[in-house]
Amino acid sequence: KVIERITSCGIPLVRLEAGGIVRDMAAHSDALRTATKYLLKALAALDYDAINVSATDLEIGREFLEEQLGAKKDRLISANLVDSETSQPLFAQYRIISRTLQTGETVKIGVTGITRDRLAVGGSAVKKVYAVIESLEALKKVLPQLKDCDIVVLLAYMNRDALANDVLNRLENDAGVDI
Repeated sequence: KVIERITSCGIPLVRLEAGGIVRDMAAHSDALRTATKYLLKALAALDYDAINVSATDLEIGREFLEEQLGAKKDRLISANLVDSETSQPLFAQYRIISRTLQTGETVKIGVTGITRDRLAVGGSAVKKVYAVIESLEALKKVLPQLKDCDIVVLLAYMNRDALANDVLNRLENDAGVDI
């Protein structure tokens, strides 16, 4: 209802998800898997513009995430999740979203996302098919590609006070992250 109200008023809206959608152990629980399925379908129905994939989200499988989002699977992003064998990005590293303001001006919003590695809890029978590269290293490659954007948003699935602030503090002052 909130999204419908904002949209009906002609206010430009950018829908973003920072990650951590998949509940811990969803890959091993039918109830959590079903809940995750419908949450992802809701994000697709609400037309989310970018969904940062966290390492915990990826535990349920890339195919599962993409299947639930259907035609909106291109909304999945991550600057630092890569294939463990090829080191190639598993998802788009960023998205550029255009919005027209009420003044008629078009604004380009660059969105990228990072995740912390999954914390190991006991042994896992799941083979890890992904790797999490260091956030700063990933951002230094991605942020220059967003330099022509009016606003750059960094979605971070990590402890904000410790890890996320550390990443932001280690970026150069002119890195270009606005939010």
